Amino acid sequence: MVASQATALGYLLHYFSNPPIWSGKFYRMIELALYSVCGGIRAVASIDVLQFIVLELSYLYFVFTHTVILVYTTLS
Repeated sequence: MVASQATALGYLLHYFSNPPIWSGKFYRMIELALYSVCGGIRAVASIDVLQFIVLELSYLYFVFTHTVILVYTTLS
């Protein structure tokens, strides 16, 4: 997919502004690599935050529900 995007952009740039096809391909490959790196790091960080929230909420749920059950059975 990345190679086909780079090739398409190379041909489009060559058609409209007449630079060599390889320069359009090179530009697109650099652009896609930077976009993937930045998007990848951001995606990993956002998933880590989401996992932390889910784990903390599930921890609090189990602590409070089991604590109430433990206190109820101990007092009865």
